[in-house]
Formats: sequence, C-alpha cells, structure tokens
Amino acid sequence: MSSAHKDFWYRTLFKLRIYEASGTGFQSLFNSLMQYSMQGFQSVSPWGNWGDGGNDGWCQSENRYFQVYGQGATTKSNPVQAVTKAVVDFDKLKVKWPSVERYHFVYNDRYGGIPAPIGGILQDLGILKTDSCR
Repeated sequence: MSSAHKDFWYRTLFKLRIYEASGTGFQSLFNSLMQYSMQGFQSVSPWGNWGDGGNDGWCQSENRYFQVYGQGATTKSNPVQAVTKAVVDFDKLKVKWPSVERYHFVYNDRYGGIPAPIGGILQDLGILKTDSCR
C-alpha cells in the first residue's frame, strides 16, 4: 500500500474516531492523543468539591492548560453553553492553577466548524484576560 493510501486511511479512521467520540469519550480520546504527542502532558480528573479546577489536562513544564468540551452524542451543539463553560472554567483555572501561561479550549465540532459565538468570546477572553494579567 502506498504512503498516500495509508495517509488516506489514517485520516479517515481518525475522522471516524472524532465523529464517534462524545462527552467524556471525546475527552478520553483527547487525553490519549496528548499523552502520545506532548511530552509531560498530564490529564486531570475531578476530585471532590475541588473538581478539576477548570483544568482537563496540562503540561507543567510549559504552564499550558487545556479545557475540553465535547457535547453528548444526541445533544445538539449549543454555542452558548460552550462559551459559558469556556469563560467559567478559565476563571476557575486562574484561581486554582495560577501559573497559566497558555490556555486552550478544545471543542469537538465533528468537522462542522466552530460556531462563531465561541470563536468571538474566546478571542475576547484572550484579549481581556491578557490585558488584565499584565
């Protein structure tokens, strides 16, 4: 099998995994991929009242934090809920994990594109939080 054919099948199988992943399954898939691809990546599980502190995974050496959002399999995409989660979790993250230098909101769009409100609010969040942290 040629390299081009292998690439095609790898990409197709990856897309299938993304389509199939929902909710915590998407977060598990993300964590597995990050552990393979980023040295030092550590997934975070909720713990009691403390929860996960807005942190689903991080790389301590880079002060890089990830928040993962994957709606349920039968749940329609809800941009307002996703944006609210991003903002609320970012605020928790800054309090409970104060060494944040890089923040990533990972959203399973199932190859449909991220809804505009999510991009706009995340862009505003980056501008507002960066200015307030200086």
